[in-house]
Amino acid sequence: MSEVRKKLIRNLLIIVGIFVLVAIILMLYQGCSNNKKLSYSEIENKLKSASEKYFKKLNLLPINEGDTAIVGSEVLISNKYLKKMEDMTDDKNCFGRVTVQKNNDQYNYIPYLKCDNYETKTFLTDISSKVVTEEDGIYVIDNEYVYRGEKVDNYLKFEDKIWRIIKITDDGYLELIQELDESNEYVWDNRYNVDTKDNDGIHNYEKSRIKEKLLALYQKDKFISASGKKKIVAKSICVGKRDKNNLSLNTNEECSEKLDGQYMDLINPVDIARASIDKNCNSLNNRSCSNYNYFRNFFRGSWTAIGLKGTTYKIYYTIGSSLISYAASESKNVHPIIYISANERIKSGDGSKNSPYTI
Repeated sequence: MSEVRKKLIRNLLIIVGIFVLVAIILMLYQGCSNNKKLSYSEIENKLKSASEKYFKKLNLLPINEGDTAIVGSEVLISNKYLKKMEDMTDDKNCFGRVTVQKNNDQYNYIPYLKCDNYETKTFLTDISSKVVTEEDGIYVIDNEYVYRGEKVDNYLKFEDKIWRIIKITDDGYLELIQELDESNEYVWDNRYNVDTKDNDGIHNYEKSRIKEKLLALYQKDKFISASGKKKIVAKSICVGKRDKNNLSLNTNEECSEKLDGQYMDLINPVDIARASIDKNCNSLNNRSCSNYNYFRNFFRGSWTAIGLKGTTYKIYYTIGSSLISYAASESKNVHPIIYISANERIKSGDGSKNSPYTI
């Protein structure tokens, strides 16, 4: 055999050996990659993406606005949409679920994960763990988690705007009120009123100018983007009338009449009064309610959705927890209110002014 031929065979064997070595390395790397454990955040994202495929593939998405559906991790795993938990984490006990809600004709997927060493940080889990019975903080009142006091960490940044968390409602939603950078003044209603024989307006929130204005504000992407709107929940809001002599800290009268499917709301003065920890604040129009109350630091006054009982045109305007009635045709300030699920994940922040919660 010639030296040239021997050299060719030797070089060929070397090349084959290199290919075999590379193949072995790739197989070992792939095996390591397949066994790679994921962070909890990555598992939450896997839950979310798996549920999106599951609900769409099986046509199980909620049909009506505001409806929800839930799927657990075991269902996603058994249907081959998600890897087994032991393949993603070293925790022996780990399960998850995803809630999907239809909002604004979009679908909002909210994952939740609970393992031996981890639990998804949601507004509900975080806020409910900080309940106090005195001083500034979070109180439980009528099955709601209510922020009370002068210095409370209830700041939330959403859509590049600063909101304050008033409470977690008894049906599991964050009630948010916007901190305004500039005044938003609107006429409540200016239709002709047969009782006053003038354009003083009519107390019918469903057909009011203020409802039209709030809807127009809400629909602007500058106020809340299209992607942000899928997190906002349509709620049933109180639009009844309240007697001028009713200064109690309950909402029985105004909530005897409700309007469903509203994406924006107006403040109820009872919520402002309840935010005070002054022991003398025991009724509306009590000046003590402005003490030790975070609303005093940012609230400029706002129209409510509440009419004065016994009239057809007078609407309550609240400065702090004080009730003043004006003709609906007056132009007054408005602090918009929205609702989002308390099961939303907290991306960052602790609720303080310097580090507001982010979703």
